[in-house]
Amino acid sequence: MEKTAKVLRVLTVPNLMAAIMAAVLGYTSRISWYEAIIMIFFLGIFPCFAYILAYIVPKWREEGRTMQRKLAVVFSVTGYVGGIAAAFLCNMSIISKVVYLTYLLSGAFIFISSALGFPASGHSCGVAGPVAILCVYVSLWWLFGIAAEVLAFVSSLTAKRHTFLQLTAGCAAALCAFFIALFILT
Repeated sequence: MEKTAKVLRVLTVPNLMAAIMAAVLGYTSRISWYEAIIMIFFLGIFPCFAYILAYIVPKWREEGRTMQRKLAVVFSVTGYVGGIAAAFLCNMSIISKVVYLTYLLSGAFIFISSALGFPASGHSCGVAGPVAILCVYVSLWWLFGIAAEVLAFVSSLTAKRHTFLQLTAGCAAALCAFFIALFILT
């Protein structure tokens, strides 16, 4: 069961969910292809550099998973800031701006909850956000993406990475961030 949980966690990793969301937004012409490619870079690829650096730098490699998580947060937030800066500087679509602001706000919510001693699940947040965005901007058929959220919950609970409440808080963080971004930008 633990191997299955690990596979499910990989299949629902937030970077992959973000890249799929960006590709779908581009494919359905909700955003331009150059916006989709930039989004895939900032939300999907750039955060992965944390794991590469954690492996390459010997001191960081020794610290293991703890350092990977710290670097992942830094690289993710840097990607969100870079993305939102690009969206405004390059006058991208409102949808791109909403996506980046959603990620920035949800990242802030996750950071604050962790700082307060309640680590809301970034994994759950990283699945719920793209599902909500695709439901609003593409089709309600993306509600079937809730199945990915269920898989993220099951895998995280099985692997004992988060409690049900932490997973629910991560999901709520994404939804709140999305609706705040919509309110601010539309």
